[in-house]
Amino acid sequence: MKNMKGFTISVLAVTLIIVGVAYAAFSQNLTVNGTGTISSKWGPIYITSCSCTSTTAKDSAHPSSATCTPTTEGTTTDTTGTITAKMVSPGDKVTCTFNTANDGTLHAAAPTFSVSPTSNDYFTVTAGSGTCIKAKATASGTGSFTVSVEYKSTVTAKPSAAQTITVTPNYKQAASCT
Repeated sequence: MKNMKGFTISVLAVTLIIVGVAYAAFSQNLTVNGTGTISSKWGPIYITSCSCTSTTAKDSAHPSSATCTPTTEGTTTDTTGTITAKMVSPGDKVTCTFNTANDGTLHAAAPTFSVSPTSNDYFTVTAGSGTCIKAKATASGTGSFTVSVEYKSTVTAKPSAAQTITVTPNYKQAASCT
């Protein structure tokens, strides 16, 4: 019995030594080195052109009108657009479509907007959601968004001058465009 106890202790001690050596052999730090290259490019995304249409609620003899322009027309830095709206009667509305281009290799999501002023005593400004703007490398690289300016129906006095609205689209990366 005594020999069996000694043998069992010896086997356990040898087993512990083997397990310890095996653990030490497999618990070393592993270092992996490598390099990667990202070839995608964000933008620039800019407004190329715009056009406006108007609807007249009451006075067809004096229709409402609007003009729109990119801030620096003809360059790739046209990131904001300006609408100058001249409304005649409460309820008049103009809608301007801003066409955009994407010179980058990443798709841009339909933009959200900063509009200044968002509204005033005479007009309400609403920016549409726009379209996904495809990357130039994979498609035409264009998209559009709309902005509507409406003369409030509750207004009792006309504004003394045309109202100017500035629209700034805020783009973010899109996974894909359909």
